[in-house]
Amino acid sequence: MVEEIVKLVPEFKDYQDFTVFDINDNEEKRFLLGVFGRFMKERVENCPDTDPVIQRVYKFLNEQFNDPRIDKEARDLLIIDIFENLSPYEKGMEVSRKLLTGKALEAFNVTAEYF
Repeated sequence: MVEEIVKLVPEFKDYQDFTVFDINDNEEKRFLLGVFGRFMKERVENCPDTDPVIQRVYKFLNEQFNDPRIDKEARDLLIIDIFENLSPYEKGMEVSRKLLTGKALEAFNVTAEYF
């Protein structure tokens, strides 16, 4: 999944913490998802929701949650690493509730209840 995100969001490679981890190391890939969550939190806080990166990522999230072929483990990682980074912040809540749809929005709202 990390490789897919890097292809989708090449801007992520320029993020300060990206270079700390080895994308080819399976253990470190897991940490990179958390770093990506922080990247998205900062992007959402500092850019309009029309920002192309924000639009691409939310489209990806909607596809991941609304496609029945995507496994639960992958969805759980997205909840932990992205939704949990966005939900504690007012703008993260606002943008997520505006751009997420279907099961992605449901999962985000459940996550947001804890923050």
